[in-house]
Amino acid sequence: MIEIPEEKLLEDITDLLMNELPKVLLEIEEQSDDGRHLPPFRYVGSPEKLPPGSGLPHAFLDFEDASLTEKDRIIKNVIYSMKITIKLAELDLIWCYFACLEKVLYQKKINTYRIQVINKSRTGNFLIKVKYSNKIG
Repeated sequence: MIEIPEEKLLEDITDLLMNELPKVLLEIEEQSDDGRHLPPFRYVGSPEKLPPGSGLPHAFLDFEDASLTEKDRIIKNVIYSMKITIKLAELDLIWCYFACLEKVLYQKKINTYRIQVINKSRTGNFLIKVKYSNKIG
């Protein structure tokens, strides 16, 4: 069976957001003095598949672009741009979520990926570049 890199990448990022991020959110919440609650995501995936009645917070994943430089073509790397859009009830917590998300992405090494944060905005958009290597793993 041929594995499609985009599907694998979505599965891995979803797994990080659903299983690893809650641990970091709880850690930050416990260290904080302000008593704010940082709930884990209730849904992670494409906006089209959001179940009706799903409460906040949730994260939408979307591929922006896939490209190959000449060097990447030779060594069989694909570079994806992926947007993670975070929807929160309290938008002023967005920077806490971004910090936790960055910590998870850099802390949890995924063998076949090199992840770089490109942009963050207070509207909840988090843009990352992911270099996928077909040869590793």
